[in-house]
Amino acid sequence: MLIGRPLFLAGRHCSRKRFAPRPVNVAAIIALFLWRRMMRAQGKWITAAVLLLAFAAVKLAALHWWAQRQPAAVEVAACDIAAGCTLPGGAVLRFAPAAALQKPFDIVLDGADGAREVSVSFSMRDMDMGFNRYDLRRDAAGRWSAANVRLPLCTEARHDFSADVAVDGKVYSVPFSAY
Repeated sequence: MLIGRPLFLAGRHCSRKRFAPRPVNVAAIIALFLWRRMMRAQGKWITAAVLLLAFAAVKLAALHWWAQRQPAAVEVAACDIAAGCTLPGGAVLRFAPAAALQKPFDIVLDGADGAREVSVSFSMRDMDMGFNRYDLRRDAAGRWSAANVRLPLCTEARHDFSADVAVDGKVYSVPFSAY
């Protein structure tokens, strides 16, 4: 006979019982089991949340770095873009026909003879228009052009666009309206 431990033999107790058996709290055991299981599941969620926050921090740092490396745009005085706008340096930017919403038009840049790379993107003040850059190609006459260009769609029905013309890393902002 073991001393100090209760014995249970076929439903009868040993006569020398020193300790009474503890009642088992089934609800406490189930609660403990569920708590541990929930903590394991929450651990996965916490890990996922920490990884998402780390990804967001890296993305914001990369966007900040990219924004710092972008050249500041030089604002060009308002002009009639269909007739032609003169950029600093003498190049003339023209849309033919005049830019219209949801209709294609051509972009022509004359007088940028020494340029190696020319592109145009469209933006609006205080509104993200997405990526919409058009690379212009030089033709045999030395003119830079892009055909079948479309303005990005504005969901707020605004008409105040800006053509951001990049000529060899220098950016010129040409404001215009399109209807």
